[in-house]
Amino acid sequence: MPDRFPEAFDRFEDDVYTSDFRSFQELLSSFAWWSGKRWRGSRAQINALKNEGEKLGFDTSLPFWVKKRDYGKYHAIERRHFAPFERKTWKHETVVVKGKYQSRYRDLATGRFIKKPS
Repeated sequence: MPDRFPEAFDRFEDDVYTSDFRSFQELLSSFAWWSGKRWRGSRAQINALKNEGEKLGFDTSLPFWVKKRDYGKYHAIERRHFAPFERKTWKHETVVVKGKYQSRYRDLATGRFIKKPS
């Protein structure tokens, strides 16, 4: 499969005036907006976008606090800032007891039912 990213970036440059951008983040977010609401860049696409950003003169290095495994989260387009997510410790279940539906909460660590978490 041929690499189509340079063609897409050329079309992007035809539609958007890229010399007004001040940072790589602006380039990344505007490319995501131009590509569509649901665009999530793959590793190869983001690397290709970094190459294009370097050609335009932007510093494309990640901040020191972003680990390599969090690279995809950092470049998530819908979020502007890196925010680690909280891991859920419970889940909501609907169970049937004596033919009636009941709403319950289960602790994921122990598997027991718990009171409604706040």
